[in-house]
Amino acid sequence: PFFDMYENAFELCSGRVKKHLGFDGVLYPETMSMWGTARNLCYSRYRDGLNPALTGNHYVRYYFSGMLELVTIMIEYVRHTRDSVFEKNVLHKHAKAVIDFYKNFYKETDDNGKMVIYPSQALENWQDARNPMDAVAGLRYTVGELIKMDTADDETLEEWKAFYEKLPELPMFNPGGHPEFNKPCMLKPAEWYDRLGNVENPELYAVFPYRMAAFDNENDRVGIETFRRRSLRMNWGWTQDGIQVAVLALPEEAQQVVIDKFSNWNEKCKFKGYWGPNFDWVSDQCNGASAMIALQKMLLQSVDNKIYLFPAWPAEWDVEFKLHAHGNTTVECSYKAGEVKYIKVTPESRAADI
Repeated sequence: PFFDMYENAFELCSGRVKKHLGFDGVLYPETMSMWGTARNLCYSRYRDGLNPALTGNHYVRYYFSGMLELVTIMIEYVRHTRDSVFEKNVLHKHAKAVIDFYKNFYKETDDNGKMVIYPSQALENWQDARNPMDAVAGLRYTVGELIKMDTADDETLEEWKAFYEKLPELPMFNPGGHPEFNKPCMLKPAEWYDRLGNVENPELYAVFPYRMAAFDNENDRVGIETFRRRSLRMNWGWTQDGIQVAVLALPEEAQQVVIDKFSNWNEKCKFKGYWGPNFDWVSDQCNGASAMIALQKMLLQSVDNKIYLFPAWPAEWDVEFKLHAHGNTTVECSYKAGEVKYIKVTPESRAADI
């Protein structure tokens, strides 16, 4: 149903771009209805000559990176299921249209020939930003993964490779104050940014959902330093601290976040699954969803052909689980008193990838 919603909205959302912006591509509004239109409040009556393709609300006007999250989810679906029909007919269509939108909407380049992502914003948080992290990391990750998958037609692959070379680098800076920090080593929300409007850490989108900084790659220390110096620290609602520390393999921090999130239920409600209110409503499904993603990533992370077990799991917690990994794989495991008591990998051929 989730993917079907975007499939059903594709013709409208791509046609709107063609009619009002004059180029190929697709634009799914950040606050999109199930029909593909923007939420009325966000589209806004007070538009002052703004292009009809864009929403009027400045919280989401240039917030396009949700489309990159959609492509990331589609990539993960293909890697889990190996559904080649979905890959060819759905993933490639939406990925190409989203990339075409960015390529055609942002024509300016800097002195080095790199694309300039402006006007833009870093999530809802910094509402005037150049080369925001969520867009830069999202493009570098999705386009890079699509190239790595090497399943699109030759012409499209060549277009994506050329586009990737024009993408700006991850925005980073040197915090100073320590001999170790003699080069840019912390992630920034954007190359430059202004107009604070919400409570988010856009710089950590390079950790999750885009995994440009993670425990198993060269940016692990960059991600950890950025996380530990983040300005906003919240263990409730849709915040992603727990998922990010799991991706960075920090078990103590991850443990505290999931305890806080799963304990955050409304005492006026009968059922403990009614979390909140946090930012919006009861029951706050975002609170539970982000906690469950964190919990699963503490136990298992599937990266390319590798399956990492217990990357951020507290040693003192006993657990039994059955989880899915890439390649139509399931992992069943029992961990007690600091030891793995039982493990079963299906199919057995994937056991070598643990």
